[in-house]
Amino acid sequence: MQWSAVLGYGLGCGLALSVLFTAAVFAGSALSRDFLLNDYPPAVQRRYGGPKSARGRRVALLFGVFVCGCAFPLMTGAMIGLDGALREGLDFWSAAFCAALVFA
Repeated sequence: MQWSAVLGYGLGCGLALSVLFTAAVFAGSALSRDFLLNDYPPAVQRRYGGPKSARGRRVALLFGVFVCGCAFPLMTGAMIGLDGALREGLDFWSAAFCAALVFA
């Protein structure tokens, strides 16, 4: 197994996913400040506005669709590229290590 290829694909796709996720969090909070409000404890929710607004629910749904829509193609692309880059083909351990790097 060529560890440099596994590290390259894992870190490259992980960096791309991190940048897209960070941009989505900033865009979501700019559109609706309460789009992640349900993720906080009840005391924090009561202090900062109670239940999530309708706009916050729509933005949270769009955020989830965007993140999943970016994560799955990036992971698929990483696995396809890694399969072509490895001489012996893609095996379980190289795929698992690459996926762990992407999501770390």
